[in-house]
Formats: sequence, structure tokens, C-alpha cells
Amino acid sequence: MQIQKPKQGYKLVRSLSGKYEEIPKSWEFLPIFDICKIRKDNDIKSKLYIGLEHIGQGTNTLVSQGNVNDFTSNKNIFHKGDILYGKLRPLLNKVWLSTEDGYCSTDILVLQVNEKILNSILVKILSMKKFLLYAVSTSSGTKMPRTNWSDIKNFEILIPSIPEQQKISSILSNVDSLIQQTQKIIEQTQSFKKGLMQRLLIKGIGHTKFKQLDIFPKYLKFDIPESWQIVNFGDVSERITYGFTNPMPDTDDGPWMITATNIKNGRIDYTTARQTDWKSYKELLSDKSRPKMGTVLITKDGTLGEVAIVDKENLCINQSVASLEPKKSKITSEFLSMTLQSTLTKKLIEVFSPATTIRHISITDLAGWKFGLPPTDEQQKIVSILSTCELSLQSVKNYRYALESLKKGLMQKLLTGQIRVKV
Repeated sequence: MQIQKPKQGYKLVRSLSGKYEEIPKSWEFLPIFDICKIRKDNDIKSKLYIGLEHIGQGTNTLVSQGNVNDFTSNKNIFHKGDILYGKLRPLLNKVWLSTEDGYCSTDILVLQVNEKILNSILVKILSMKKFLLYAVSTSSGTKMPRTNWSDIKNFEILIPSIPEQQKISSILSNVDSLIQQTQKIIEQTQSFKKGLMQRLLIKGIGHTKFKQLDIFPKYLKFDIPESWQIVNFGDVSERITYGFTNPMPDTDDGPWMITATNIKNGRIDYTTARQTDWKSYKELLSDKSRPKMGTVLITKDGTLGEVAIVDKENLCINQSVASLEPKKSKITSEFLSMTLQSTLTKKLIEVFSPATTIRHISITDLAGWKFGLPPTDEQQKIVSILSTCELSLQSVKNYRYALESLKKGLMQKLLTGQIRVKV
């Protein structure tokens, strides 16, 4: 077999897979076991505990952390600068570079790097698609697949020279910093929107005279504008009902079946929804399971109080979702949706569905819950203000997504030598 001559500054190297690859002259392929090892220490002084649930999926960040005193199971020890790699369900891509000493779950591999690679570079490599697919291919177990050190230690990594690693790390760190700053703006905007929404839905716009709204005298009292009506959800709905209770067949092309798990962040998540066939949809389901466009949905079993507006024709809901068809002469779909997401409604859910029981919202209770209803023109103004705030929030989220896409592209090109950095 004739081997093509490499371009200037590059060399041909045969990897363990048997393929010849063109790489920069100062780079080399090394198996993971040659650049790091499993940390094996006995004890440290730290209260920090990291479980898989504390590491973000594909973000290389922590979403929370625990106290080691709250966990009695076996634990691994890590030091500042070690890499924590989630071996359970590797498809979740949970990798974190530790910033201090601590303890972690035994479902996490603790990797101690040597002088051949920067830990900031190895974190990125272990997060890339090529290694992700390899780790998944080596995992075993149907319900809870996991990989192990013995499975991944022979994976070959393309290692740049140390000066190039340092430059690449600096570039990617700058992008990470922008992503973190953008995430803070998102969180601040979300907090502002939440506070604004609660104020507008209780105090309205420009009112000076108020009256007391007794929702549930023992628990909840609010002052609402004097000119607003006091109504309940039954008053403003053509009907309040819930969906089908019997299993429905799956298909790849048919009406969407919406359950409580498919409603989140004010929207229906069709990427997690299933579909059923048209015959079952038409013959087995009553109208109550087939909400119209503009109907407002709220989850009543499982995760309670998630709200969305029906935005597609021909979908169906199951028994975990309640639907409220708004009386258009009294309330808009958007204002009804916002009211169901308000602090007032969330407090009612807490009162009527305490955490000590199997949590559930009764549609009879829901129909009787009171709230303040402004005139239609004020409803529209409130919706417009909050929609503008949501558009601003979505714009920042799109910017974060663009940064994350940029980071992935840079990682791929910089860590494979497609783009070289000057050192």
C-alpha cells in the first residue's frame, strides 16, 4: 500500500487502530494510561462531596455539590487539579476539573495527570465526541450502562506539544469565561422576569386602589387592584379536564402524545414526546384527550405545575396532564398560562398537594382556585411586557448556544491539528 507523503511540518503516524494519520511533527499519539493514572489516596481533610448528579451534562461544570457527612456509601478521594470522569452512563458526558480537594462517588473515575498533558486539555479531550462514542461502546449493562478504567485506558489521544497545549487551553478558557458570563446574565434575567411577572399578576399596571383577595384564609391573602374581578379557573374555562388513561400504541408518524414529562419551561418538548397512530387517535380518544389550539396545559401528576399552551393541531394528552380551554371573552390563553405559572398558583399547589403524600392536583380543586382577573386590555399589556422580557431572555440563550457551538468547533479543530496556534 502506497503511503502519501505528509505536508510540510507534519508526519504520518500509525495509530493502534492501524490507520495512518497526518499529525504535526511535535505531536504524538499516546494511550490514556500513559498520560494519567487512577488516584489512590486514603484520606484528606475536606467536606466537599461530588456525585454524578452534581456534574453538568457536557458542560464540564458543577451544578451543585454535597457535604461528605451526608453520604455513608463508599467514596473516592480527589485532589485539586484531578479530573473527575463519570463512568456510569457515559453518554451523559460528565467530566469536571476539580478546583479543590474532596470526595466523590465511586461511579466517578478520579484521573491524576502527569507532565505530558495539561489537565485543562485532557478535560476537553474526554468531552469530545470521539472519546464519548468510544466510552459508550465499551460500557456494559442495559439499564445503567457503565464503563471502567480497564475499558478506556488504552484509548489513544493526540497530544500537542506543551507550549501548544498552553495556548489552546488559554483560547478555550476565554470561550468558557464568555459562556459563564452569559449564563450569569441568563440567570439574572430569569430572576428579573420572575419578579416582574409576580408583581404584574398581583398588582397590575398603574393601580393605586386595592382590595384583599382571600385565596385560602388560613394560608394566603393578597391585595389586588380594586377594579379587577375575583374569579376562579372554572369561571374562565370552557372546561377543565384531563387526558386518556389507557396505553396508546407508538408509531413514528402520527399525532403527538403529551405527558407530564414533555412539558417544561413553559413549552411542550416534542423531542421527548412519542407519537401514536391516527386510527387510535380518532377511534379510542374522546375530545377531552384532544385539546384544541390555544388550550392551556398544566401537569397534575409527577412534576406538578409545569405549564404550556397547545401550539399544534392534532395532539393528545394523558391522565398526568390537565387542560383548561379558556373562555376567549374573559381571558387570553397567554394570560391564563402566566397565571398558572404565578407564585399564587404555586403556593396553592403546595397547600393542596403536600410533599408528604403522593403529589397530585385534583381538577376539582384546580377549578375552584381563585385569582385576580384584569380587563382584557390590561391582560394584553401585561402579556406584551412579559413577552418582551422573554424575547430578551431567549436572545441571550441563543448567544450562549452560539458560544457553545463555537467552543465545540474550536476544540475539534485545535485538538486535532486542523488549526494550529502560534507559540
